Amino acid sequence: MIEISQTNNRREDRTKIKNKGKSSSVGRKDSDFKTELKNAVSFDVQGSLDDLLSDLSDQEKRFLDSQSLYDLNRYKALVQKILKIVLEESIETRTIKRRKSDNKADFLVADIINKKLLEITQNLTRSNPAFNLMKTIEEVRGLILDLVH
Repeated sequence: MIEISQTNNRREDRTKIKNKGKSSSVGRKDSDFKTELKNAVSFDVQGSLDDLLSDLSDQEKRFLDSQSLYDLNRYKALVQKILKIVLEESIETRTIKRRKSDNKADFLVADIINKKLLEITQNLTRSNPAFNLMKTIEEVRGLILDLVH
């Protein structure tokens, strides 16, 4: 024979249902978490950006010393990585033209940097003196610093 016992589960179920509509402190904790995460990511990106700029300086020296295609490609990769961080990771950038609030000027600067990288490649294949290469590299560095700072 089966024995059926009464339980007070109904009372517990009712309390669960009643408390379901009440708000908890999760929303407040969630916004605090988002703020902390945003601050941490911002700090991390800035730290890695500073590291990349330091690496860029070292790579510029290596490239100017060797003037090889290998070092040029490493230099280009560093420049592209910096541009990606600046343009895609939503770091505030200073635009050349402040008339509009869009990012057209940022992309204009990125376009100029790409043209300068192409110019460096052409100068390297033509065996131009290191002075011309250094001049173009300094222009690229200046444009990057304009975007970053």
